[in-house]
Formats: sequence, structure tokens, C-alpha cells
Amino acid sequence: MVEKIMEIPAMILAGGPTPTSLQTVTQEPERAFIPLLGKPIIAHTVDNIRGSMFLSSITVIGNVDRLKEEFKDDDFTYIEDAGSLLENLMNGLKSLEQHRKVLILTADIPLITTNIIASTLLECEKIDADCYYPIVMKSIIEKKFPGGKRTYIPLREGQFSGGNVFLVNPKALLRNEAVFKRLIKDRKNVVKLVSFLGLSFLLMMIFGLLDIPILEKKASKILGVSVKAIISPSAELAVDIDKEKDFIDVSRYMEKKRDNDNRSSINSSLKTD
Repeated sequence: MVEKIMEIPAMILAGGPTPTSLQTVTQEPERAFIPLLGKPIIAHTVDNIRGSMFLSSITVIGNVDRLKEEFKDDDFTYIEDAGSLLENLMNGLKSLEQHRKVLILTADIPLITTNIIASTLLECEKIDADCYYPIVMKSIIEKKFPGGKRTYIPLREGQFSGGNVFLVNPKALLRNEAVFKRLIKDRKNVVKLVSFLGLSFLLMMIFGLLDIPILEKKASKILGVSVKAIISPSAELAVDIDKEKDFIDVSRYMEKKRDNDNRSSINSSLKTD
């Protein structure tokens, strides 16, 4: 079960370079600081979660000097970028090991909202596990953000893309650090990947025979922790900024939302007057 409201710390992974194609467009070498509607992408993400009544604190892992300058008025905890996603993840978990659950987010999800966080955590609360991974159905993502190129896993329940938010038990994950390192290291080596996942599992994936319970069971066995997938209705969880089209689509979406919000505010003001 997740902890009570106001007791879950958030950890934002804000390290790493901007993908090459995006550097050309944005002229920004660090992914977390890609400019979006006048401020870095991480500032949008932080602004959209800071009001959540479920979160007790925010720890940010990345370029500490730039992060402190960006959030100089905030009481955040900062951890320097160690140079790899896995090291940053493990360093962050070690700093928050005393907590029963930690909410992990990537920096480049500017469409996240406090309502999405609330609904995700409330769904997690219904199930006891060490690691919760939100997944979003392709049809939901395509309806709101059509034409985007994303990785989808074909399952019997439908095609799903992974979210960019996780809820984890830090102690459980840290006990199995070696497994995570091996999985990351061997992820592009077909022979080692087959030995790691098992040939039967890969064949089931190829022929579309996997379902969510099988996937959860396999992930739990490999990682040595209990893993549960959380089916989310929020397309925003799966929309990060990896490519130029992502950047353009998210920028347009946010501009349209801002304009609509401004019009609504003006109309409300006129009615009041």
C-alpha cells in the first residue's frame, strides 16, 4: 500500500544530454533544460507537480548548478548527475531509502498534472507491490496526440506504451541493483537478452501471446521484486520529448491550452463584472 497523503517523496531524473535531432532545433545540450514556451521543460514538470497533496518533497538529479539557479526559491534536494540513467536512479533511491515508497518521474513530461499523479497513486494504493509501472493504451494516446512515433508493446489486452512515472519501494530495488545493471548493460545484445528473458518469453512476445499478468510475473521474477502494471487513462503519462515531432506537438498542445485558459479567464472576468 502507498503511504498516507503528504508522505511520498518525488524524485525527478533530470540528467542526460538532449537527443541530437533536438539539439539542432533547440540549441540546448541538456534535455531537462530544453526551452518550452519561455522556460526549461523541467520547470513545467515541476510547476505541474509541486501542488500535489500526495508529495512531501522533491529531489532532482541532474546538473546541480543549473538546477539550483532555476529553482533558487525552492527547498529541493539536489544530486549531481552521475553520467548514466542507472547510476542516477540508484543514487536517488539510496538518498530516499528510508521511505516506503518513492515516486520517480522523468524531467521531460511537461503535460503531467497533480490530478494525474493523484489518480495514479490512488490506483497503486489498491494493490500491494514493490514497483508500479503505469501503461497507456495506444488508442488513448493516438486520440489525444495523433501521429506520434512511440514504442508500443503488443499484448492480448491491446497495444500499450509505458508511462514516464514509477512508484517504487526503494529498499526492494536497491537489494537487486546488480540485476538492473545487467539488464541495462545487455539490453542490446540479443544472445544475452534471450538468456536473460528466456526463449519462450521472446517467442510469446513475437507471436502476440503475452498478456499483462504474464508480463508482471516475468518482470517480478527477473527483477526480484513484485511488479504491477497500472493501466492509466492519461495519455500525458506516455508523452515525453525525445524527438523533434514530440517537441513540436507538445509545444502546440501547450500553446492551445494556454490560449483556451486565457479566454476562459477573460470570459469569467467579464461575467463577474
